[in-house]
Amino acid sequence: MTTESNGSGGWVKNPWVWVAVGAAVLAVILIIVFTGGDGEDEAAAPTTTLPTTTTEEPTTTTTEEPTTTTTEEPTTTTTTTEAPTTTTTTTAPPVVEVAPTAVKGLLDAYNDGGVDLFPPGSVEADWYQWDGFYVVLYRGWDAASDQPICFGNSIFVDGGWQFVTNSPDNAAMDDACNGANEAAPEQGVRACGSLLYYLTAIPVDQDGDQLWGSIEFNDGVTDWMGQTSQADLNLAETPEFQPDAPGYLLPASDYDDLTAVTCEA
Repeated sequence: MTTESNGSGGWVKNPWVWVAVGAAVLAVILIIVFTGGDGEDEAAAPTTTLPTTTTEEPTTTTTEEPTTTTTEEPTTTTTTTEAPTTTTTTTAPPVVEVAPTAVKGLLDAYNDGGVDLFPPGSVEADWYQWDGFYVVLYRGWDAASDQPICFGNSIFVDGGWQFVTNSPDNAAMDDACNGANEAAPEQGVRACGSLLYYLTAIPVDQDGDQLWGSIEFNDGVTDWMGQTSQADLNLAETPEFQPDAPGYLLPASDYDDLTAVTCEA
């Protein structure tokens, strides 16, 4: 490069000098601009601010269900214990009402000894039926008596007696019915209060002439003595009599004053 001087220290007449001066001035202006033109003597170096990247963690929002608080009034439970009520009901035992019968016969003595047993004509044999067999009620005889005695009955068929049985009362068989045909356990005499009745072995479907009912005595020492009765068969007029009931309402009789009797348990 060729430089020229005016010999007095003036500006060199060279265009590159001006370029350098312009560049310097431009640099100063830029410095002032970037430093905010605060007039400080020291030039501040240009500052490059990098963009700040903020990474936020994702926010999880938890939505809670609203809580409902229910306040209950305190409950008071009162327990009342009642004593059990015991009701005692006394039921009168069933009493069987007995219908009157048309089939009956009055006892009469068949020998002199029979007269001594009880007054002739004071006892009547009233005939009934139950479960296919005849039943005899000895009205006028007091079952509360302690007299040893033998009861018997049969059906008279074609000149002879059939289904003959005997049953003692207040004595053993040999002491009152000695030598007679003893009734089976399900047959024989029964007592209900002052009423005495007899479950016979005579079937109600047996044809015959007459029903015989007797009260006798034979102790094995004396001969037979007693009284007997006859009643014509008439099954249609023979009502039922239920054995072993707790009690009976009896029809009126000319031979006793029994209207109601209660059997012992």
